[in-house]
Amino acid sequence: MLNIVFASDANYAPFTAVTLASALRHYRHHEPVRVFLLLDQQLDAATKSKFDSLQQILPHERNQIVVDASAFD
Repeated sequence: MLNIVFASDANYAPFTAVTLASALRHYRHHEPVRVFLLLDQQLDAATKSKFDSLQQILPHERNQIVVDASAFD
């Protein structure tokens, strides 16, 4: 299994989706892919839809984990 981890805030999440799309498009192995999104809040509907559409590139498991960003101030 290939594990991919991203840490992002809500403002950067759309760019994270672009990066993930590239990784999925260029992945040439047959092991399943599992993605972890460490975020400061839940994805809004539009951004979640962008991430959902990436299943068309390569099916993968996605785990969204909300982290209290203030712990890193």
